[in-house]
Amino acid sequence: MVAQELVPAPINRGAHKGLHYAQILGYFEMEEKGRVVKVDNGVAQVEMERTSACGRCGICLQSSGDKPILYAEDSIGVRSGDEVLVSVESKQVLKAAFLIYLFPLVGLIGGYFLGRTVLGTERTGIIFAGLGFFTTLFLLYQYDKRLKAQKSKEAKIVQIVKR
Repeated sequence: MVAQELVPAPINRGAHKGLHYAQILGYFEMEEKGRVVKVDNGVAQVEMERTSACGRCGICLQSSGDKPILYAEDSIGVRSGDEVLVSVESKQVLKAAFLIYLFPLVGLIGGYFLGRTVLGTERTGIIFAGLGFFTTLFLLYQYDKRLKAQKSKEAKIVQIVKR
């Protein structure tokens, strides 16, 4: 097989999404529907519909309501109120899932072993585990605030479903 043949085929946006070279090579794109709330400087704030595939991966910023908010690059000229299809690369979803689920666990376990090693008692291990866990949560909170300020462009609006 020639390397040029491994160019990703276009994503099939029909009812049945076909497997294409990008998926075989591990570059999946997750596509979900949402409603545009606001558009500012080429970045759309999209209120996403939570689906079973979503699984609270963390790529969307949690709003005060039930529906998560995602900032997506607008290259097709959407307007407020449009129903759109948003695409996110799998590496961004995996990064968000790691940060949300595994990073606090690493802080918890690392804190325990650090406390246990430093003073050698079970009590200090437990205290340091709590400190490690809450420190990672604080760091995630700060990271989330920074992402909100940047209005991350890791997601892209690929199609207007309904105006």
